Amino acid sequence: GNNSRKEVALTIDDGWGRDDRIPDLLERQGVRCTVFVIGGRGVGEADPEWIWRMDRAGFEVCTHTYSHYKLTDHPAGWIAEDIRKGQDVIAAVTGKRYPYMRPPGGFVNEAVREAAAQCGTYIVMWSNEFGDVSPEATAEEQVTSVLSRLRNGDIILCHFGGHLTYEALQRLIPEIRSRGYRFVTLTELLAP
Repeated sequence: GNNSRKEVALTIDDGWGRDDRIPDLLERQGVRCTVFVIGGRGVGEADPEWIWRMDRAGFEVCTHTYSHYKLTDHPAGWIAEDIRKGQDVIAAVTGKRYPYMRPPGGFVNEAVREAAAQCGTYIVMWSNEFGDVSPEATAEEQVTSVLSRLRNGDIILCHFGGHLTYEALQRLIPEIRSRGYRFVTLTELLAP
């Protein structure tokens, strides 16, 4: 993101085992974010109401692919279809197609870059993260990890079904704001 502005983009991945307290908290706190939702596998396609709710709250709902498989194990044509299919699930609910995708696990190779380009999407990674995929990480460790690396233009990664994500967010939102940062969507963060 633009490192001349005190802005950060909170990005939330997946949707498995999701904690609905997270979007509730973000709405109460007036935090708009960008979410990368799995299109299939019991997530987006299975619960269009959930996608609609996040769109209605002003979140950018982007694809985390349809299958959430490791993309680098597949050829570019298969990857492009998986990206498009994930976008289709979201667009069927929201009527929107954001030009961003996040590859599962952050695995990227030339085939992934080629497929993303075919789909007109940018591959979005992260510059800061909670570490909420590890059940050993405490909420305090997650908060400390994010705050110790917090910089202008950060794209912060966490997960809907992450370990103690809600508890960490409860503490991070006011602390990040107290440091003068504003939460914005990915589109806002990347704007010139």
